[in-house]
Amino acid sequence: ILRARARLLRDLGPALAPMNAFLLLQGLETLSLRMERHSANAQRVAEWLRARDEVSWVAYPKLAGSPWYERASR
Repeated sequence: ILRARARLLRDLGPALAPMNAFLLLQGLETLSLRMERHSANAQRVAEWLRARDEVSWVAYPKLAGSPWYERASR
């Protein structure tokens, strides 16, 4: 019975391996920090692009002057 159960769990995948569970928890714990950093980097890239003469327009909601700026600031 134990062998059948282990084979079923292995084949169907309802149980995580210990290392996979650890990596998943690490990812969830750092998700908010990573998203803040992604947003900050995107803001810097949008500002840099906006300052370039080669770029005609930049659509980023957190840039002042964007039609979505108020909503993005909330």
